[in-house]
Parts: sequence; C-alpha cells; structure tokens
Amino acid sequence: QDLRLEDVARFCGCSKSHLSHLFGRHMPMSFAAFVANVRIQHARRLLAEGANVSRTASLCGFSDPNYFATAFKRATGQTPTRFARNAVREEEGEDPWEK
Repeated sequence: QDLRLEDVARFCGCSKSHLSHLFGRHMPMSFAAFVANVRIQHARRLLAEGANVSRTASLCGFSDPNYFATAFKRATGQTPTRFARNAVREEEGEDPWEK
C-alpha cells in the first residue's frame, strides 16, 4: 500500500505541512526518504528469506519490478538478485564474495 504524507497527517489530525515540519525536526531524513528506507529494509528481509524479486517488489509497495531493482541498487549498492544470492551463501556458510 502506498503510504502518503497526506494520509498520515489526516490520521494524526494535523496538516501535511505541520507533519512534514515535525518529521524534519525529529528525524534525519524527509518523510519520503523514511518511507523509501523502510520499504528497502523490508525488501532486504524478504529477499534474505528467499522471496523472488517480483513478489518482493509488490509486497514492498513497488508496482514496477524494474523500478524496484533500480531503487534497491541505489540504496544498497547491489541488485536484488545479487543481494538474495549473497544472503543464501552467507546462510550456508559460504563466503558471499567468492564466485
């Protein structure tokens, strides 16, 4: 589900500008950056558990798997497929940087 500043502000009973101001004052990043970070962290967990890339993209709120792959690589420095492969190797006790 898309998490929008407007929806959170409405839920909290304040304006989106007020919420944005409070968020910026108390967090080291914008609301949008925070949501993106939460989505990527969730994706990392799913991929490490063996979920495929398309399903992970969908579960993390990305409607386009290609955009998800781009966002994931920008945030982590590696593609979702490589991240998942390395996570499996680490779990099996292999060095993920071999091969």
